[in-house]
Amino acid sequence: MFLNQFLLTRSHSFKEKWNQLNWKKESIGNEDFTLFCHPTINLVKNSTGNPSLYLIGSLYDWEFPELTDQEIIDELSKGSASTLFESVSKYTGEFIIIFYSDESLIIFNDATGQREIYYDLSFDNVASQVSLLAQGMELIPHDNKHAIEFYNSDVFKKRKLLLGDSTQVKNVKHLNCNHFIDLKSGKVTRFYPNKNLPERSMNDAGRKAATMIKGYLKAISNRHHKIAMAVTGGYDSRILFLASLEIPEEKCTYYVFKRLNMSDNHHDIILSGKLTRAYGKKRVVLDASKIPKMKDVLAVKKSLDFPPNDVFEDAFKGQVYINGNVFEIARSVFGYAKNVTAEDLTFLTGYRKLKFPTLVYKEWLKSTCGFKKIGYDFMDFLYWEDRMGIWLSKGRTQQLALNKIIKSPYNSRQLIEILLSVNKKYRGLHHNALQKTIIAIMSENNRQVTKLPINPTPLTKFYTLLFKMNLYNTFRHVGLKLRLLGEF
Repeated sequence: MFLNQFLLTRSHSFKEKWNQLNWKKESIGNEDFTLFCHPTINLVKNSTGNPSLYLIGSLYDWEFPELTDQEIIDELSKGSASTLFESVSKYTGEFIIIFYSDESLIIFNDATGQREIYYDLSFDNVASQVSLLAQGMELIPHDNKHAIEFYNSDVFKKRKLLLGDSTQVKNVKHLNCNHFIDLKSGKVTRFYPNKNLPERSMNDAGRKAATMIKGYLKAISNRHHKIAMAVTGGYDSRILFLASLEIPEEKCTYYVFKRLNMSDNHHDIILSGKLTRAYGKKRVVLDASKIPKMKDVLAVKKSLDFPPNDVFEDAFKGQVYINGNVFEIARSVFGYAKNVTAEDLTFLTGYRKLKFPTLVYKEWLKSTCGFKKIGYDFMDFLYWEDRMGIWLSKGRTQQLALNKIIKSPYNSRQLIEILLSVNKKYRGLHHNALQKTIIAIMSENNRQVTKLPINPTPLTKFYTLLFKMNLYNTFRHVGLKLRLLGEF
């Protein structure tokens, strides 16, 4: 039960129960809090003492890919609580960091919250799932009529996605990415963004990003015996494939996932074949219809708040999956808009006339109102915190419960910041000039690569035509405005 999960508690009933389990254990803060980690979790503590620093998960350094988690944590522990967030931003990984000093007990997670954190309103218990907290505390149902309506709505039952820091119960919250909890003061605080974002040229950002992505991927491959990397017709996987070319071939499995009812002529299959052949690499076609379902999944489903309906066997067991998620933050998924209201965001994110999402987005807009002054577009953060921080993190938790390890080299706050520093007109959803630049840099302008189309669907071809006519950004801006007005 609760594979790859953790519990941080000062509850005596929790401690008494969990002390009987074969979990890793660390006393924190004069034994006030105890940290319990499932035996499969990578738990690292700094070697230097006070302040104490604990790592759940892994950190990867793009500049020094040979560094271990222990070396990174020991270096981070030389700083203070005020410098910790900035120092951690340079690393990729899926992780939780706990910082203890005489003044504070701080806990936060990676750039997009892929290692989830849930906490009760008494700040006595913190864990990776609400269902784990339920093992030692009472869960109180919502009594707010709008929350009750939302969590009983068809859209929630279908998506099973949380909103903001709310959860399916009244007395437990979900920590949003870019925030930290101080368990001593009982406060949750946004720590990012906190300074001006200077605009970068597309070429400058592209070169820096290319170097960082290669470094992150090398660091990940150094730590793991073998990696499995999906190659598709899209931008994200193409960049990762090119970044992997410096990794020994025997350490990489390249594959394309053939979904149910996908033809052999699908652009993912055709383009991934052309790309891998251009560099003499082998590629496996992974047929979804031939992957069997797991039979014994009762423990997995009991460990998750929202377990998936179907659970499939691990096709590349023992390998670490390299995933292209997170770059979407810099692809203007939610488009271009000004003077957007909470009601607009409720409509835009598909919740229509439900009142609870509007209340949540009103609070979120308050926390992002100063972003424009320091160079950020809050619509990018909507995708960052509402999609990556909730939808993607839920999926990662599900995979961890199956002991399936997935890494995204893009999951670095420093890297995301560099990508967002490029003018938004160069990083569109359907035509992303920034990603094309990175591909050209990584491939050294190899025309076999740069001439390959990106997801050549009819819609993509239409948007490419608009881009060539200098109408793409205008079309998306007007389209979003019409959507917000309810025209279509």
